[in-house]
Amino acid sequence: MDNSLIETKLFRFNIKSTCLLAFLVSMVSVALYGAKVKRKSLRFVSATLIAGLSINAQADPYEPGGAAKARLISIGYNQPVRDPVRTGSEAIVEYIQQHSSSFDIDDDGDVTALTDGLLLLRYLFGFTGQTLTEGAVSSTANRIAAANIEAYIGEQFDTIDLDGNGTVGALTDGLLLLRHLFGFSGSTLIEGAIGRDNSAEFVGSLDIPEGIKERFDKAQANISSVLGSYPNYIYIAYNRNGTEADAQPVFDRLTEVEFWGEGEEAIQQLIDRQSCLGGSNPGGYRTAETTPYSICIENLAFIENPWGATPPRSYSSLWLHYAHEYFHHYQRVHSLDRGLDFQQDQDNPETTVQAARWWIEGAAVAFQNAWFKANWSDLPMLQGKTWDEISSNIASVSDAWTYKTVRRAVQGAPGQTADGCASGWNISAEDDRYDGASTCVWGAMMAVPFMASKSSYKTVWIDIPQDYYDLGFWGAVEKHLGMTKQEFFDAYNEFLRSGDPEDNPPPGWAPPEGDVSLYADFWSIVPES
Repeated sequence: MDNSLIETKLFRFNIKSTCLLAFLVSMVSVALYGAKVKRKSLRFVSATLIAGLSINAQADPYEPGGAAKARLISIGYNQPVRDPVRTGSEAIVEYIQQHSSSFDIDDDGDVTALTDGLLLLRYLFGFTGQTLTEGAVSSTANRIAAANIEAYIGEQFDTIDLDGNGTVGALTDGLLLLRHLFGFSGSTLIEGAIGRDNSAEFVGSLDIPEGIKERFDKAQANISSVLGSYPNYIYIAYNRNGTEADAQPVFDRLTEVEFWGEGEEAIQQLIDRQSCLGGSNPGGYRTAETTPYSICIENLAFIENPWGATPPRSYSSLWLHYAHEYFHHYQRVHSLDRGLDFQQDQDNPETTVQAARWWIEGAAVAFQNAWFKANWSDLPMLQGKTWDEISSNIASVSDAWTYKTVRRAVQGAPGQTADGCASGWNISAEDDRYDGASTCVWGAMMAVPFMASKSSYKTVWIDIPQDYYDLGFWGAVEKHLGMTKQEFFDAYNEFLRSGDPEDNPPPGWAPPEGDVSLYADFWSIVPES
């Protein structure tokens, strides 16, 4: 095999994106020399090359993108995946052989590495037009034009998912096909190229009952089947009344992800720093090695009796809580290196997505309840029960009771009113922040169902996160609702004061009944990449 020829064909065209060049170099390194460097994972090679890109993480203000963004995309931080269906080399080869005709990208009657394999890989890296096809189309091809090749690959996306994890990636499916066409087999075919298992990670002290992990895994798998499975989510279960020895697995994992420094491992530290949802970043925030984790740390007593609930409602409350916090992880990953809200970079908040607190919390509350109502009968410890036996409400923003109590308060009407809300209250920019929000928390979060009623829950949950890396939160709102920030606030404040406070919510206020994916398919989100 002439390696110089292969590299010439790969890089014959002008590459406009340094990030894409780094990805391609990493691909070549492993695809061509994987047998010789079996201990070098693709992730390591990619990170090493991307780390060489020019970026000043200390810039003031920070400019989103560059090596930090490239790093997060390279580890699939913002890409939802299912567990791979095909993980062994034999299964991958058999699948490719069964669908070989689909991989004849240029339609020349043959499937080869330096035409079809290269075309697919370039496409998955984002190349179009001449940069996609130059030097990679057979002289006997029937499908030559870049537009036709792009359309064909798009039509074959389901088939191109070689590992069957529900997503198509350059460094997984594209690399697997190229390696196969170059003749690799066995471990050299699949090493570092199988889609990752994004299951939420459970780490428990040794004195945590085994059933807690089993129930967490099952509940979390159900949540992820709807919301998508994203990496770097760690759930910590510890016993504040336990021993340091029993807590050692928790200490070790938190030290690995640099949640704390050496020598800080102690149960009292867990008690003092317990939060859900917290986080850490062992690679450094906004650097070429950035590796952010979302970390939920909870005590055994809470896990067994959340908010004082007893079985079976305690399980319902816990599953609702799990869905709420994992939704926050979903919100975070789609902000990539920018950061989600004003807490991320208080010195330069304009560099973040600037997602509003009322949306962050209100959207999570609406999701947890919609998901739970559609899936509760499949969740651990709830099978065989009735809704009346298990129904639990740890928070709500789209129900008639909240709707009426907030509107009564704002209109100064008689009857029960929402805590912290009064007739003089208006939603404003201060409600965007965690450190300056007004006392009318439920009134602010109720702007989420108002937003949904003016658009849809797909817009609230999917379209806005899909666009806020590029546009910012309020830019995404303006794109999908046609309102500026002030126009939205004005419309909501006017709505709260219109009509009878005893009126029922308008159509579209609450999420529809039934399967969430029928009206908000989270797997269809197009990640920033």
